[in-house]
Amino acid sequence: MRNIVNKLFLSAALLGASASVLAGPVALNGNGDWYNFNVIDGSGAWLNDAFTPLEFSYSSSTSFTLRITDFLSAGEFTGFRVNGSYFGATNVVAEDYSELAFTPDEAFGRALWSQGSWQFGPGSYVFSGDFGRAPAGQGVMAISVQGGNAVPEPSALSLLALAGLAAVCARSRRHKVES
Repeated sequence: MRNIVNKLFLSAALLGASASVLAGPVALNGNGDWYNFNVIDGSGAWLNDAFTPLEFSYSSSTSFTLRITDFLSAGEFTGFRVNGSYFGATNVVAEDYSELAFTPDEAFGRALWSQGSWQFGPGSYVFSGDFGRAPAGQGVMAISVQGGNAVPEPSALSLLALAGLAAVCARSRRHKVES
């Protein structure tokens, strides 16, 4: 019975630790992958597909470049915060439905779409929306990080430490039972 209780406690602890990892900001990687978010005209936040506020995080031991771009139809733009403080905005462009960019890579670097690129030094950052404009009421934008030397998020490290502790405890119990 005691063994079952210990296993249940361990399972609950691991589940709780993994839930805290999943509940926070979306972790960006440094390989240039794009992560989409929604902008609603007049909103004060970036939104996920369920229309709840969305944040992104990145930790690096070296400098890196943050990129944000509008795509699909042109005309959306956004302001953003870094670690809770207003930092900047993508450039303002005219609403334009004459051409479509189906991926952020197709739009980034082209003058028709709102975008921006910023250099950051080593450190841990949380990026979030500040304001947005979407002429059609709602639009899609994307965020990406290039370069840097990604450092694991502290919550991921705590989950790894908890899993290691669980393995050590299980091994020591096994040795006690075998003795």
